[in-house]
Amino acid sequence: WVTPRLNGLKYFEKPPLQYWATAAAFRTFGQHEWTARLWPAVTGFACVLLVFFTGRRLFGGQAAAAAAAVCASSLFFAVIGHMNTLDMGLTFFLQAALSAFLLAQDGERAGARGWMLLAWAALALGVLTKGLVALVLPAATLAAYCLLQRDAGPVRRLHLVVGVALLLALTVPWFIAVSAANPEFPRFFFIHEHF
Repeated sequence: WVTPRLNGLKYFEKPPLQYWATAAAFRTFGQHEWTARLWPAVTGFACVLLVFFTGRRLFGGQAAAAAAAVCASSLFFAVIGHMNTLDMGLTFFLQAALSAFLLAQDGERAGARGWMLLAWAALALGVLTKGLVALVLPAATLAAYCLLQRDAGPVRRLHLVVGVALLLALTVPWFIAVSAANPEFPRFFFIHEHF
């Protein structure tokens, strides 16, 4: 469970979350094509529900239903939800982070801090799914928004210290464990795979 393997060989290209989910599906339901694709299907379905939930909270039921229908009927989204790739899991965690971030931006809303911490936790799970891209994409998007709008307010509402601490608490244990078991991992994963 610490060292990902593919066909018996160490596989350091990506972190383990989807591999753990697939292994759990295999253990629970047996090894089948559908269990290999269960995680992408579940996270894809969860994306649609999340779009509806967020849309309803922010814009009302009619807009939420329309947004969820557009998401569910998008061809590429549906195809990726049927493939055993890391992309749908990453999409779900980025969507969860974005949804929680949007709900946290209303500082007057009860639970805004909790929503922001949920966003950080979702980013951590995104890192454990596909790596640093789960941090780079949201950071670049937030930076572009703040620059274009000339508004640093969203950055001030990130709860940065507690959020980064939560992200590190969720991600660092696996990175330490895999690095201790495989000294070659840090260089391969952080340098070769990301740069």
